[in-house]
Amino acid sequence: MRHAARRPGDVVGAYVDPAKAEELLGWKPEYSIEDAIRHSLEWARRRDRIDVS
Repeated sequence: MRHAARRPGDVVGAYVDPAKAEELLGWKPEYSIEDAIRHSLEWARRRDRIDVS
């Protein structure tokens, strides 16, 4: 993963609350944000170990 300088218009931060989706649609997230981030990082780490030639 590489970080670059921020560009004009980049989002500085975000906050998500699925409460309204649950209230209106009966939808609940399958994973917590912590689990989703952990799974994403694990995937990225595994992907970087694969030789892409």
